[in-house]
Amino acid sequence: MKLLYIHSVDVESKKANLIQVLSMCNSFVNSNMNVTLLLPETENLIEDSISFISLRFGIKPNFKIFF
Repeated sequence: MKLLYIHSVDVESKKANLIQVLSMCNSFVNSNMNVTLLLPETENLIEDSISFISLRFGIKPNFKIFF
């Protein structure tokens, strides 16, 4: 099953619900879902979103992320 999760908070935000969304998307992937997370564009260009999220939140996403 494919899942597109659209979230209104950008990846540079310090809001806790972004951590919850990242964890939830990882859990969906672990349940054999094909997950894509759609986030708003940021003011700064983020070339490697997976590395940025891993360093900032300590969560390694195992799903696609688009801005």
